[in-house]
Amino acid sequence: MTFLEADHPRVDNGTFTDKPQTSPEVSLGGPAKDWGTVTVNEGSRTPWGTADSVTDIAPGIVSVGTPGHGGLKLSRERRAAIPKPLRDVAGIWFEEDCEWWIVAMHHPEAFPHIEDGVAEKRVRNWFPDAYEAATGTTIAPGESDVRDEAVWAEAHENDFVLISASMDDDRPGVVRVIGRRASDGTRQTFYVPKDELDARRLAAEPGQGHRVILDPASDETSGPDVEPEKVPTVKHAGYSTPATPGARARLATDLAKRWRRDDGTVETLEDIRG
Repeated sequence: MTFLEADHPRVDNGTFTDKPQTSPEVSLGGPAKDWGTVTVNEGSRTPWGTADSVTDIAPGIVSVGTPGHGGLKLSRERRAAIPKPLRDVAGIWFEEDCEWWIVAMHHPEAFPHIEDGVAEKRVRNWFPDAYEAATGTTIAPGESDVRDEAVWAEAHENDFVLISASMDDDRPGVVRVIGRRASDGTRQTFYVPKDELDARRLAAEPGQGHRVILDPASDETSGPDVEPEKVPTVKHAGYSTPATPGARARLATDLAKRWRRDDGTVETLEDIRG
């Protein structure tokens, strides 16, 4: 009889047994997900111009660069993994300044160099409305510069906010500033000491940034600035007449007739009419 070792597997002590031993199941996470493909090459058209560099970041994610800008292009499968509110921010192209953080947030394995939580923080900052819709969370004051700025602007839409500033040539240390009221577009000129203006820039509210509120009740002002009335553009210069085309032709002929003045000069009736 022939001994077949395969029919008598070894046990831990080195002896053989008639009972087959089952191997432990080893799982490495299952088959890799199919993220699809992205078709883009150097010379391809992008939202920012012609691509002059193309780099594969991960399956279904390609980075493209142009002379002016760049970003990421995603496969359909990669896009589907992003919640619709954030997906709709960009489409299939995610520009490289802000939108690409959406991709990094939902596909962190493709960006191992980014620390945990950083991408989500950036998305929350740049796209607060879409972030809230996608996650069901409410952003608190201070968590999004974009949200804070919008809230501040709405709260001060009836205040004059500085839009330009220049030193007053006649008064050293005084700044001539122009404020604009967002609610109706009214502009007004103010004169504020430079030290005071600098202090106001430092004492900023959340969302205010370096914007400065100007108060007609306390700041020196020259009164509301009156913009010159806009003169409508003349689209056609001619004579308003209900005459028929034939009558208008005869009128043009008469106006083109030449007449001699008493001083000897010759002019057409059109010239004389002025």
